[in-house]
Amino acid sequence: MLLFCHILTFLMITFDISNEHLVDHDIFWVNPCGYSKKNEEPPITPLDVIKRVLLEAHYNHHCFNQFKYEFIYELTGVEFDKHYEDWEYLYNSWMTNELPTMPGIVLSETWLNSREFPKELTFTFETLQRAAVGLEKFLDDKKNEEYYSTKLSLCRNKLKTLLCEVSDGIEDMNQNKMPDIKREVIPNDIRNEPNVAQRNLTNSLIFRDYIISIEYILQTYKYFRNSYEHK
Repeated sequence: MLLFCHILTFLMITFDISNEHLVDHDIFWVNPCGYSKKNEEPPITPLDVIKRVLLEAHYNHHCFNQFKYEFIYELTGVEFDKHYEDWEYLYNSWMTNELPTMPGIVLSETWLNSREFPKELTFTFETLQRAAVGLEKFLDDKKNEEYYSTKLSLCRNKLKTLLCEVSDGIEDMNQNKMPDIKREVIPNDIRNEPNVAQRNLTNSLIFRDYIISIEYILQTYKYFRNSYEHK
């Protein structure tokens, strides 16, 4: 009996540790750097932050740009541009409604003029966190399909590095960080959707959200860079 109790206790502890690992492991959009910056580090200029964010955004753009056309065709059976034109009116409820719902849209001069740096960093970080929650869901759906999981994992790693750079920028520029976005922003009915075609549609929109978030950064932070370089 005593031996049975020891075994049962061991199993319960193991189960708890495993569950804790599953819940907390690789929430990559929360504390993406894995450290806190120290005050004694050399001062960073706004232009330094802008350039660093832009560099990581370019890496993300290069990552998905290599395969986005074949990727969406494989996922939906429809060409990239046609697919997103057909579903332009659909958006994921956890994403911001301030950005376009079509890849490749040029942000207006009026919109760009309305943005302010370094205040923009907070919006950027939240937008990327929301895109990251979706990307994690997409990756989880396709974790047993190597074609998708390999490519999505590459993008996730690039996105995590970009999140880290923006997070560092928020601290460097003494901006207030908003509460972290939780997994729960994605409704359970979407996570548990049984219909494969509907899941693929949602995942294609998640991939679109990621693309649009990176395109927003490239355009907006190039605008900021040009403004600072011409001061």
